[in-house]
Amino acid sequence: MKIRKTVLRILQMSPRAWRFQIRFLQLSCLLLLCAVILLISCQEKAGGYALYIQAGAFQEYAQLALLLGGIIPLCLDDLS
Repeated sequence: MKIRKTVLRILQMSPRAWRFQIRFLQLSCLLLLCAVILLISCQEKAGGYALYIQAGAFQEYAQLALLLGGIIPLCLDDLS
């Protein structure tokens, strides 16, 4: 029953909140793509460990973007 309420609340969000959520999802996908590219290139170039650490940071930033993409639109929806 709680899942149904949650899904209904998500579907009733304002267009402004939807735009924020979509943009955060796009940002997260872009950061994950950058992390994958860095992981592939860290085997071919010198300084591979630094690139590996940077890829891990991009992956963490992607998680942060997803978290903010879930919280900010709900706050915007409550304020409007």
